[in-house]
Amino acid sequence: MHQNSVQGRILHKTSSAELIECFTETFGIGRPPKLPEWIISGAVIGMQSGTESVPHIWNELKMYNLLFQHFGYWRHVLA
Repeated sequence: MHQNSVQGRILHKTSSAELIECFTETFGIGRPPKLPEWIISGAVIGMQSGTESVPHIWNELKMYNLLFQHFGYWRHVLA
């Protein structure tokens, strides 16, 4: 496909943050909502493992003295 013209927009701002804000407003993309404080103030741990290994892994993680906000565990049982 060959054409003699091109259509587009040139956006100019003084910072990357301003440019991203202008881009998302101009093209109707929108911005994701601000993350809640609990998700950015500590580690969020998720794991998939057998029931027997969860206490061992949990104790091992606690040895690092990390601030944990949430610890999720998923157990997948195959029938």
